[in-house]
Amino acid sequence: MKKSLIVSASILAIIAAITLSACGPHRHHDPEKKAEWVVEEISDHLDLNENQVAKLNDVKTALLTHRKQFHANKTEIMDQMMIELQKPEMDATFLLSVIDQKQEMFNEMAPEVIDKLVVFHASLNDEQKQEIIEKMQKHHKYHH
Repeated sequence: MKKSLIVSASILAIIAAITLSACGPHRHHDPEKKAEWVVEEISDHLDLNENQVAKLNDVKTALLTHRKQFHANKTEIMDQMMIELQKPEMDATFLLSVIDQKQEMFNEMAPEVIDKLVVFHASLNDEQKQEIIEKMQKHHKYHH
């Protein structure tokens, strides 16, 4: 059970990182296009069936929905940060409140995304799970 939870959390981290980032040779400025590309890559690499792709799309949809909420007030926060940077002394309380606000939003979105990820993970066969583990180990080794 614990190993399954660790694998699920790791899958979530990789999917979130790939979906929410714009790094690598496949830069997509549109998060929806990037997410669709990621789903296609995962689907092709793991040879997912239609049911598994549908479950992966549920994860993608949840991530994209929450991403929009997470970044909704980005301009406002940046404006406030610019004001803080212009002050002789930055307000630590304000900075901590920004972090707390973002952490709270993340904590609210995590259960839904993790639930969908667990459903997707449960739909995978042992070979597909092993493929993900190997990919994650390779990714971790490359980036660390």
